[in-house]
Amino acid sequence: MTSPPSPPRPKFPRWPNRAWLAVKLGISDGRKYEVYRDIAQAATLRDLSYWLQVLAAAVIATLGLILNSPAVIIGAMLISPLMGPILSLGLGLAAGDFILIVRALVNLTISCALAIALAVGVVLLLPFREITAEIANRTQPNVLDLVVALGSGAIGTLSTCRPIAGVVTSIPGVAIAVALMPPLCVVGYGLGIALSLSVRTGLATAAGGGLLFLTNLAAITFMSMLVFLSIQVDTPTVLAEMEGWDGNDLETALLQRFLDRYPWGHRLRRVGYVQGRILVMMAIIGALVLPLGNSFERLRLELVQRQQQSEVQRLVRQLWQERLARTTDGQPRSQINRLQVLLLGEQLVVELTVISTEPLSRAEREDYTASLAKALGRSPETLRLDLIEVPTVAQNLADTAALPDPLQSFSSAEQQAEVLSRLEQQIQSLPLPQEQQLVDGRITLGGDRPPEVTLVHLGPRPLGAETRAVLTQVLQERLALAQVTLRWQHLSSQPRILAFVPRQAVLTPAGQKVVDELVEILKLYPRLTVFLSVVADKTDPPTLAQQRQKLIETRLLREGQIAPTRLGVLQSGSLANQSALQLVLTDP
Repeated sequence: MTSPPSPPRPKFPRWPNRAWLAVKLGISDGRKYEVYRDIAQAATLRDLSYWLQVLAAAVIATLGLILNSPAVIIGAMLISPLMGPILSLGLGLAAGDFILIVRALVNLTISCALAIALAVGVVLLLPFREITAEIANRTQPNVLDLVVALGSGAIGTLSTCRPIAGVVTSIPGVAIAVALMPPLCVVGYGLGIALSLSVRTGLATAAGGGLLFLTNLAAITFMSMLVFLSIQVDTPTVLAEMEGWDGNDLETALLQRFLDRYPWGHRLRRVGYVQGRILVMMAIIGALVLPLGNSFERLRLELVQRQQQSEVQRLVRQLWQERLARTTDGQPRSQINRLQVLLLGEQLVVELTVISTEPLSRAEREDYTASLAKALGRSPETLRLDLIEVPTVAQNLADTAALPDPLQSFSSAEQQAEVLSRLEQQIQSLPLPQEQQLVDGRITLGGDRPPEVTLVHLGPRPLGAETRAVLTQVLQERLALAQVTLRWQHLSSQPRILAFVPRQAVLTPAGQKVVDELVEILKLYPRLTVFLSVVADKTDPPTLAQQRQKLIETRLLREGQIAPTRLGVLQSGSLANQSALQLVLTDP
């Protein structure tokens, strides 16, 4: 029994100038057949070299993302073969070739699954799992990425259709412009993070990488479809030659034989109207625009914020130059060494490191802060100035007695004690930023090694890298040493929340851990005190907050052996749906 003949291929609408474009690009019917055949072959599952390229590109891209190396990632883009099956999908949609569409989708599905699985495996094998800049850059695609993918998809398809010269000059650029393999590896990296470290962070990373890959996939498929339609790849000569090739291709023949088993199967050889397929692809692109638009809006807000920060920095420098850069007699007094602007909610934080020959008075600081707030159109309460004054080297040498060289071998314990005493004096006078307090300092002299200084500071947040570098330089100058190792340990002054079991004066395991850590800190640093900030749920009985307060006081005073003078209570009212106590560390 012979199979029913395949229905004739539906005719494309003969849009004006379609043949004209192919002629101008030098694409003959013979070239169209070659393109159709080669792209159809790219969707095969039997090409070992294709799968080796997928494996190599996935591993290289994942390692490039982990190493934060753009060069390695670009190498993975160049060897990735995913453009082949994507162009096959676009050609299948343009020609209405159902079998080619299925083959391309199967190939892409297996390729994507393999790349993601390899990336997950690499992440699970490595001992470190950091979200590098190259990974983060691929987790927030926006509309601009869609535009790039549309343009690159069109150029890549035209380059494939033209004679070989066009392919050589354009395909590498398209491979770099439209990242296909790296986003897939970001998906695998995110899944690896979710399985081993943080579910929330991992899934967010995987979702961002997945959105970028789907954006590039849909855009390239859509534009390749339009280009194939525009060059009239469906001429009768090309279609007749492809009928003969289809019969000799094993995968195509097997799939057609499977479809022919069913009455409806032979009708799927050529499906739908081209207008309908275009509308389907446009609908997919439109569905992607919504999340991409949201990311674009976030990008716009970030750019606006950067512009605002640049304007604030300009005003900070201008105002400083006008008011504090020179003394009353016109001599140089101070200059800004480092400036950083942060926006924390409604509060604007200006971090300044200033090199000065004459210290600023409290009144000068307050006057500058008020003037800056006025210039920015803000109330002084919403502006915080973190100022570090670094005296010049000449002033340091004048104010500091010469110290013996700590690197020498001391003949007596008395000499070592003298040096340590002087080092401690210099450490205590280090110019820390406002809201930062020095809690403890330890000095180690290692014979022929540079002195090692460990400083513990209390503040709302750790010192920035630049601030630590400036303070290290100040200490080196004060001690007249070329090298000194300065280590910082941060104790947070932010309230620590003690969570309780609902409606009970019993700590949760997390609350118990906070108390244990606090006891250890208070034992290590006798200068510190702690305040209980009582916060009660409005629905709780009035006595419950007192019971919880008493429980914590007992734990700290008896079990932690903390002196009563180091414990205080702050009545901070009540908050709805907040059943906890807050602990605040201070250095009186």
